[in-house]
Parts: sequence; C-alpha cells; structure tokens
Amino acid sequence: MPIAWIALSVAFLDFLSKLLLANTDVGGSFVLLDVAVDILHRESAGLPAYLRGVTNITGWVLAAGLVALFSVLFRGRGLFGVAGPAGIGLELAAGGVLSQMVDLFLYAQLVPVVSVRISQAAHLDGGVGQLAILVGGGVFLWEFVQQRRAHPAVALRAADEGSIDLTVLPRGIDNVHIDVILSPGLIKTTQALVHDLVPRYIKQVKLGSRKVNLPKHYFDRLQRAYSTTVESAIAKAKQAGELALLELVQVALLKFIHLEVQRQTQLAVQRFSETLQDHQKRGGGGADGNSHVEWLFRNRHLLAYRVTETLGLALLQCETTTLGKLRRSLFGSHRVIASEALTVPLVYAGSPVNDAVQVQHYVLLGHLDREPNSFPALDALLRSVFQEFMPTAGQDARGAALGLELEGASSEYLRALSHHSVLTSEENATILLDAEWTRRRLVDAKEKGQKEKVAKLKRHLAFQRRMLMQVTASLRHAGLLPYLFASHEVGRLFQHRQWDLDPQLLHKTLRTSGTGPEVKQKLQALLRGPNRPPLEEVYGAWERVQRPQAGEIGPQVVAFMRKFARFRRDLVRYHSTQQAINQVVLLEEEKDIRTSRANFTLHEFLAPDEVDSTTRAIKGHVILKADLRGSTQITDRLVELDLNPAAHFSRHFFEPINEVIERYGAEKVFIEGDAVILILNEYVGDHQPPLIVARACGLAAGIIQVVETQNRQLAGHGLPQLELGIGIAYTNAPPRFLFDRDTRITISPAINRADRLSACAWAIREWLKGQEATLPGNVAVYEPSAEAAARQEKAQKELVYNLNGVLLEPSAFEKLGKEVKLRPLRKALPEFGDSTLLASRFPDTTGAFHTLVLREAPVRIYDASYRVDSCPVAGDRQFHEVIHDKHIVQRIRESLAKATTSA
Repeated sequence: MPIAWIALSVAFLDFLSKLLLANTDVGGSFVLLDVAVDILHRESAGLPAYLRGVTNITGWVLAAGLVALFSVLFRGRGLFGVAGPAGIGLELAAGGVLSQMVDLFLYAQLVPVVSVRISQAAHLDGGVGQLAILVGGGVFLWEFVQQRRAHPAVALRAADEGSIDLTVLPRGIDNVHIDVILSPGLIKTTQALVHDLVPRYIKQVKLGSRKVNLPKHYFDRLQRAYSTTVESAIAKAKQAGELALLELVQVALLKFIHLEVQRQTQLAVQRFSETLQDHQKRGGGGADGNSHVEWLFRNRHLLAYRVTETLGLALLQCETTTLGKLRRSLFGSHRVIASEALTVPLVYAGSPVNDAVQVQHYVLLGHLDREPNSFPALDALLRSVFQEFMPTAGQDARGAALGLELEGASSEYLRALSHHSVLTSEENATILLDAEWTRRRLVDAKEKGQKEKVAKLKRHLAFQRRMLMQVTASLRHAGLLPYLFASHEVGRLFQHRQWDLDPQLLHKTLRTSGTGPEVKQKLQALLRGPNRPPLEEVYGAWERVQRPQAGEIGPQVVAFMRKFARFRRDLVRYHSTQQAINQVVLLEEEKDIRTSRANFTLHEFLAPDEVDSTTRAIKGHVILKADLRGSTQITDRLVELDLNPAAHFSRHFFEPINEVIERYGAEKVFIEGDAVILILNEYVGDHQPPLIVARACGLAAGIIQVVETQNRQLAGHGLPQLELGIGIAYTNAPPRFLFDRDTRITISPAINRADRLSACAWAIREWLKGQEATLPGNVAVYEPSAEAAARQEKAQKELVYNLNGVLLEPSAFEKLGKEVKLRPLRKALPEFGDSTLLASRFPDTTGAFHTLVLREAPVRIYDASYRVDSCPVAGDRQFHEVIHDKHIVQRIRESLAKATTSA
C-alpha cells in the first residue's frame, strides 16, 4: 500500500471507532497491566452543536493550526528528506492530526474514546488518532535521529584532485599557446590509419555494430611510433627536470588525433556528397544516396568517437605496459593525468553531451538545464541528499579555474561541476548504497573469523539501507524514478548494438504514459526504418518503466548512482584534458617552426631516428672497469693441457660479454685478458631515457654472471677460478678523445677512479683470512686508521675490498638517484646484516626491464689490531654495492611485486 494512504487509514479508523461508540451501548472499564482503562461513550453532538462550537475563536485557531500541521506532516518526506520507518512515522502522525480535524468538524471539539487512569489525580484521554500521533511521532523522532547520526563505517574515497598543469611551460610565438611539433613518422602512421578506419566504421556503424574486425597486427606500426615518441619525451623530461613535458606530449598527441579524425570524417561526408551530386548530374542517384548523406551527417560525431576510441585504446596498451613501467622507474609514483585520460570515454567523444557515450558508459541525461534529469538538476538534488558527507568547503579547488570553455556545456553545468560532491568516484556510490557489496565482504569476514570487521560491516549495512531508502524517496519525490528506469532500459537496448535511433527520443517515449495499444502505435511510428530494435522488445522496456518490480527499484537506483558518479568523475578529467588541449598549438608552417625554435619556445617530440645524430654532444659518461684476476694462471694451465687459451676465452668469455655490452648500450674502451673497460655516454638532447648509470649496473651484474658461468666450466676441468672486481665511476662532462690513425683512444679521469674501485686490497684480504671472517657482501670500503696509514708504503685515503662485486663511487650513486626512483626496502635480508637495501627497475636498450638492487653500508675504520666485526664507523660515509646474486634479486623482485599489488 502506498505510504500516503497510511494517514487516511488512521483517520478512518479513528472515525469508525467513535461512530461505533456513538451508536452502540459499548462502554465500561477494565484493568490492563494494573492500569485502569475507561471506554468513553459519547453521542454525536449534531450540526447545531457544531455550529455553536465553531463560533468560538479558539476553535478556529485550533482548526487552522491542525490544517497547517497536517500539511507539514503529510508532505514531511519531501520537506525533511526522510524515508522508510521515519516516513511511515510522519504519515501516522499526519493521520492522527487528520482525525483531530474530523473531530472538530463533527463534534466541535477533540473527542477521546478511552481514558487511562495512571493515578487518582492523573489520567490520559485519547483515541486512535492520539495513539497514532504518539506512536508516529516517536517512530519519526527515533528514526530521524538514528538516520542523522548514521555515518558510513567504511571510509569514503578522497576526491581525485589531479589536473593537467602546463602553466610552467613557456608560451609560443603568439604568447598565448604552447608550440609543439610531433614526430613526422607518428603523424604519417596515424593519418594512414584514420584514413582506413573511417570508411570501415561507416560500414559497420550503419549495420549496427560498435566495432570493426581488424587484422591481428593492425596497430603495430602505430604503437611502435607512439612508444618511441613518448620514450623520447620521457628522456627529455628527465634531462630537463620538467615533469610538465610528460603531460604536454600526451596532450599534443590527443589534440592531433582529434583534429585528424574530425578532418577525415568531414572529408568522408564531403567526398560522398560530391560523388552523389556528380552522379545525379549524369542522371543517376536518388533517395538512397540522399538518405546516406543525411545519415553520415547525422552520425558524424558518433563515427568520430568510434574511430578516436579505437586509436586511443590501441595507445593505452603501450601505456599499461612499457611506457607506464618506464615512467615509474624514472619518476616513481608521479601521476601523468594526460595518460590517464586515455581511459576516459568522454575524452574520445570530445563533448560531455554525446548520447552514444552516455548510453554505453554512463547514464543518459537531459541536455537542457531545465530538464529534471539534466546534470545540474540531478547533481543539485544528490548534493542535498549527501550533504552530510560533503567536505566543509563550499567550492572545489578547481571551481575558480573552471572557466566557461567546456564545449557543449552551459554555465549551470559548469557551476554544478565546480561544487564539492561526495560522488567523486564510482567507489563512493558503492560504499554509500550497495548493500550487496557489503554482504559479500561480510560473508568473507565471517569465514575468516574477523569479529571486529563483522561488527563494523553490520553497522555499515544498516547505514546503507537507510541511505538507499532516503535516496530512493528523494528521487521519487522529485519525479525522477521514471527517468532513471527509462535510462536503464535505453542502456539495455543499446548494450550490444548501435541502433539508428535517437536515444533521447526513445527515452522520452519509454516515459510516456498511456494504454498498451496507444503506446504500441507510437512505438511503431518511432521504429519505422532500417536498423531499429524489435517492437516487442521496446514495448517490454516500456512496461518495465511504467510498472517496475519492487525488487528491482533498489538495484537500479544503486546502478544509476554508480554510473552517475563515474560520469561526474570523468567530467572533471575531461574538462582538465580539454583545457590543456586548448593551450596547445601544433605548428605546421615552416616559418612558424623556425621562429619558435629560434626563440627557444618550440617543444619537439621526435623519434630518435628523426634527430640528426651527428650533431649530438656528450654531456656526461660512465666508465666501467672490470679487474679480472686469475686469467694468467688459467692460460698457463690451458697451455699445459694443449688447449687453445684464445679460443677458450673467446667462446666462453668475450662473446658472452659482447652480447651483454650490446644489450646495455655500452662501448668498448679497452678489453684484454685481465681488464675490461667500457663507457656509456649521455648525449645532449638524447631521445632515450638518461639511464647510463642504471644500465652500467645491469651491465656489471651481467659480466659477473658470465664469469660465474665460466668458473663452473673451469671447475669441471679442474682449472683455477677467475676473480673479478668491478668499479663504476661517473663524470658529469664529456670524455676526451685521441686518435692513433683510425683508432680512437678515450681519455677520462673516471678510468682511474673506476680502477681503484675494482681493486681488492691485499691487506684487507689477509686481515679477513687471519680471522676467518666473512663480510655480508662482496664489497667493503675501509678508511685506514692513523697507525695503519703510517705503516703503509703508499698513502691511501681508503682501502677497497672487491671480490666478485660491483662498487659505485658516490658521484655515480648520486647520478643513479636522478635516473631512477630508488625504493628503500623495509625489511633487509638476514644475510646483509644491518645494511640498507635499495631497489628499482629500469629497461635495457631492447625495452626489457631489470630489477636493480643496491646495498648501502657504512665505511669503517681499518686497523690490523681490530676485530672485523667491531670496526668503528668512519663518520657518516657510505658505500654502495650492486647486488648481482640471481636468487636474492628474484626474492626482492617478488617482494616488490607483492608490495605494488597490495598498494
């Protein structure tokens, strides 16, 4: 029974009870729970008594007050925003007040039917109406207080405040926009794909399909061109220390794709129209051709959206794999909002009022502000419902900067978007309303025996029920439930097929009331033509809108709220992207490009092979020195066994090392039997990520692994083992070169520094051997005490112990910290004692990612009289060793993966 009839039922029961008492002999007294109850018998006073009563001014005042009170209570659900038990309580109280008004009309006074004697001096008189007021008021107050005190037991998600900020970048030649040119290869590839995709989608969309069947490797060239262009931009951003360049390249690419798709779509319409006109001039053509041109013009925005979405999703695959990993390795957790925009359907649509996008991904809303289901109207209603959970500030931080440039949106639209809203994400709608989501979590918590969580989720479940009743009541009171049901049905009809039918017109028809035959007649007229949904299917949708099942209302409200919250969140993302796109200009004229470049305001995002490599200058370099020990003894033993040392080392040492060198992009400076010196250069304007130290570390680990493989083979032949020490030094300057005829000789101060880092001091080896002590790693650095320094023949500031290890000098470690985001590990591995472990990931030149693990430990004081495990620390000096053990690196890689997943 509708809740409004409760008040009328109470008044009727009250009148009926008094009518029975007035016309029967019922009366008397009885005792109920030790309380005396008297049934009062009163005859109707009749019209003369009523007329005499109403001449009393007090009666008029009382009657007017009752009328006002009844009006307030009867409409209380809308006024107070309550629902459920609280709403029923208000209706009960309204019914009680209505019964008092009937008393005044029939009896000219309030008439009780029972008298409850509490004591000799106190008694309460009343009837059904007074009881309804008492019970209804109590229920309302209790439920209203509980509802207002209720808060979600599960924390709501914070608003996504991220926006694209290009204000730090210099303006271009017009002093307004940012000048950009993109990779010619990427532009050419994109243009060819758009030229091919537009006619494909014209054919498929006309057939009602959302997607086209494309060859397996259709986007390979585009993805390669996109990846190389963005990688170059990432390298430029790292070198310049300007994170806004990461946003700029994405924004420029999005702008180019939008412009190119719009251009090709318009050309397709124009080409077909010109062909048709030419055909008609020669006596051909007809209605079919005209209808096709009309269809193309009507669906041009839908075609542009489908093509743009297809290209964007292809690029998104690159973002979610190599490019995303590369950015995280170089910049840590820094967000790139423009890359996230590739996940937003509204960005592909280019307008927030695209019906096809709203139907497929969100909810179908009205276009005009005056429509009750427009975004401003709905947002205002839901803000009032959820106002208790809103932030305290009146406007969002974006409010002042929204402007009025959002295409297709009114000022009311933008004003609504500038306000705070709890519906900042789909998750918040789920947390506030979706009881089924909470039940699943509750079952899981019960199975795991989590008592506190179970109690918390039960409280949250009660809150969600109250909240859902309140939201449903507010939507019903505003007359929006039919709009909600119709939006759901339109989405269902368009779920798997793109009908040639205006979604707004279908939405309006589904809300139309009338008899079955009348509605079927309207639907037949609406569905006349090709590619229209079946009549019976649409008629069934109309019936569900007009007569929704009670059990479906709640789930549909929850689904609507989730989609509306997703729409609101994506509106902000779309707006931020659109504002950034409007700041960018893609230069095409050679004169403009030359002027902007001369004024150092041009941002060029090119592929590496589009840059003149002959003009590149080296800005810094890394030297890797590998000190190979034991090769002489092995060579002698191989000769004794009549084996060829040159062939052995070439096959098992130099060839594998050459493969590792190529993988990490190093160049040979010097390679002989007991020394390997390599260099990695960083170039000015390099379009590859500046990872020379990170790749030198990976290269060093690869060389040691080659030596370990060689040692296993040597052990199998009973030959002595090779020892290795690797030092890595960095210089923030280019090396110098000398030439011996055609041979280039590299001169760099980093060579000597790397040589010292690769050494293994004999004093330290003997000291450790004498105490039969081991170190937690393969590397240690000691500072000699005053006595130890005096005893040494050569004055040395530090003694390096490097036995099959990799040691970085401080300048190399500092440069590494600028190349990648080093993450401290909370729990160090037991085998490294109190050392700190740092980890990151980086790509080699093939794009394969590697895990880099460093050990940070203090430099200690050395003296032969000290115990190894009790050497004092040398101030705050630290050294850094590259961990190359495959098993340890694998353990840390798995630990990092778990931490990333849980985060």
